[in-house]
Amino acid sequence: MFRFKVAPSIKGLLSNECSTMTAGSLNIFRYLNGNRAIISRVKRKEFCRFYETNLVDLDGSVIKCRYPEPRYVIKFPVIFEELKTEEEKKVWLSRRKPKETFNRSKDDFDVKIDRKIYLKHLKKK
Repeated sequence: MFRFKVAPSIKGLLSNECSTMTAGSLNIFRYLNGNRAIISRVKRKEFCRFYETNLVDLDGSVIKCRYPEPRYVIKFPVIFEELKTEEEKKVWLSRRKPKETFNRSKDDFDVKIDRKIYLKHLKKK
């Protein structure tokens, strides 16, 4: 079995990044990194996938960031104590009030429909 001589600078790189196997005059390099081909599933509890989202500040400025859940917009919460004017506070409180429910009044109209008019539209089988 013959092994080729490699320059020391390259030899250091090869030992860090790959393992070398010699079979006769054939050198086989196997690269050892996280992107190797595997047969089974990747055994990770959490995956490093982050989705691009827009982060909206209170003044309306938008920052693009990465977030682990797929969302389009994330808004910062409003801090009530930091609102400057009374108008802003009233607007903010008015949004928090529950919507008014409408009471339906019963119709007092007596409408009589003649059903014989619509019999001509029905198809006979």
